[in-house]
Amino acid sequence: MLKFRLQLCALLSTLIVACAPSETTQQAEITHPSHPIEVQINNTNLLNTWFDEQYQAALSRSPMRATFLGSRENYDKWDDVSPAARDAEMQILRDSVLEMRTRFDPARLSPQGQLSFRLAEYDLEQAERRFKWSSHGYTFNQMFGVQSRIPAFLIAQHKIISKADAEAYIARLKGIETYLGQHMANAAQSAEMGVRPPLFVYDYVISDASNIIRGYPFQTADDTNPSPLYADFTSKIDALLSQDKITQDEAESLRQSA
Repeated sequence: MLKFRLQLCALLSTLIVACAPSETTQQAEITHPSHPIEVQINNTNLLNTWFDEQYQAALSRSPMRATFLGSRENYDKWDDVSPAARDAEMQILRDSVLEMRTRFDPARLSPQGQLSFRLAEYDLEQAERRFKWSSHGYTFNQMFGVQSRIPAFLIAQHKIISKADAEAYIARLKGIETYLGQHMANAAQSAEMGVRPPLFVYDYVISDASNIIRGYPFQTADDTNPSPLYADFTSKIDALLSQDKITQDEAESLRQSA
């Protein structure tokens, strides 16, 4: 689901850039006019705006993608990776392309606008082909499995520059139960269909998962040997404390919550 959303966001971002008027585009309009240049430019600008709206809407549905881009929108949440959300995202893409076809006439767009229009249609065609195989991937694997992506995301992507950021981090820690649970359900569904990773992969996945729950507060009574996520969180809290952005009491409360 996240991969699908990232592809959608990346495509829409590319389309926005591709649609931007340029001297080359205007020259193409002059060379191959089908409507007045002003009409082509105006309609292409409207299409650009529409692509931007679609991109922002897609971003609002993907808290993790927003975090990757440096946004604090939905900073305390994970993506919804349930089958229902996956189906809904596919339908949103279908509806958006239908809306594009209804609102915009390719003949009234610049050559670059026409290209972007066709690319959006092409993306839907490819998404439809991929969609029927959406349950055929390896959710847990030794290369980029969820068991390693979760801690990597929090450690590398979730910045803490304020108390609110720290509270959002804690909310995401609590949200792992639901987020990981959805992935486990997806993996179970795939397994029932006979889609399972090779046998040698399991030991690697178990090792990855075990490493995350090694150390405090899982295996020791004190925090001298912290688990990876707790170590990351406390180092970020210590940085806040050193910058006088939180008090000592607030820091201790946040650590206990984590």
